Amino acid sequence: MADLVVIKEIVVSAPEVTYELGPQGSNIDAIKQNVDAYTDARRSTDPAESARTSGKAAGRRVVIEHLYIRGGKVNIGSTLSDRTMSAPIPDINLTNIGREKSGATPGEVTEKIIEALAKTVNTTVASVDTSKVLGEAKKQFAAAQGAIEEKGKGAAGTVKGLFGK
Repeated sequence: MADLVVIKEIVVSAPEVTYELGPQGSNIDAIKQNVDAYTDARRSTDPAESARTSGKAAGRRVVIEHLYIRGGKVNIGSTLSDRTMSAPIPDINLTNIGREKSGATPGEVTEKIIEALAKTVNTTVASVDTSKVLGEAKKQFAAAQGAIEEKGKGAAGTVKGLFGK
C-alpha cells in the first residue's frame, strides 16, 4: 500500500466560479464534459489503469476522507452580454473519495470534484432570477442570428449573380 496516500481533509475556502452561457451551453458543462472525456480515455488506454483493474500494482493513488468547498460564489454572465450577477453557492462536502476502490487517480479525484461543483453551480444558477443577464444574452443572440441570416441571403444573391442566374 506504499502507493496509497490518505488525506484527512482538504478545505477550499471562498472560491469564485464564473458561469458563462453561450450559444453552445455553459462553460461549466463544457469543463465537465472535457474532464469526463479525459478520464474515460485514460481508463481505456492507460496501462497503469489496466494493471490496477487486473489486480497488479499501479501508480500513486489517493483517498480523501473529507473535501470541503465552503463560502463560494458563482458569477453569472454570458458571452453575448456584458451584464453579470453573483449568487452564493451552497457548501460542498465530499467524503471518502477513492475509499471504495483502494484509492483514486488524480483524474478520478478531479472528476468527482468537477461533478459536484457543476451540479451545485447549475442548481444555483437555475434557482436565481437570471433574466436580466441571460435574457439580454438571448436577445443579442437572436439579433446576431438574424444579421447572419440577412448576410447569408445577400451572399447567396451575389453568388447567383456571378453565375448569371
